[in-house]
Amino acid sequence: MINLFVKNEENFSKAGLDKPNLDRFTKEFTSMTEELDKTLGGTWNLTIRPANSGAAVAKVSIKGKVDGKDVLIERQILPSFEDKPNSFNLKHEYFFIDEKLQGKGIANIVNKVSYNLANDGILEGALVHANLDVGGYAWLRKGAWPTDGKM
Repeated sequence: MINLFVKNEENFSKAGLDKPNLDRFTKEFTSMTEELDKTLGGTWNLTIRPANSGAAVAKVSIKGKVDGKDVLIERQILPSFEDKPNSFNLKHEYFFIDEKLQGKGIANIVNKVSYNLANDGILEGALVHANLDVGGYAWLRKGAWPTDGKM
């Protein structure tokens, strides 16, 4: 089951995210949540709301409960760093998968959002902080490379 909440929709354009771009992000995150639901079942809440502070224009939160186990995914939609119109960055802020749900392809489903938005031309980049003990190598296997050249 999926619950979609788009909160304070009238405030998105003030923050720099117009209705067509909000719809593109909403469509992509809804599609991702539907795929998570199809793959795992459970209950999913997708919330998109304007950011209250900082550089972000919007915050996206996906909370899942599958057989009593939690999944939490949080992203921030940031404006273009190069002042390109209709272009944004996606900050991968938080990603928690209960140990019992790991290894089921959740990360691939979630990361497909960034790939799809980049292919659509709306996303100029994704900001990720990856721990090198696991995360750094996992990102390399998916084709991501650190922009600072450090590994």
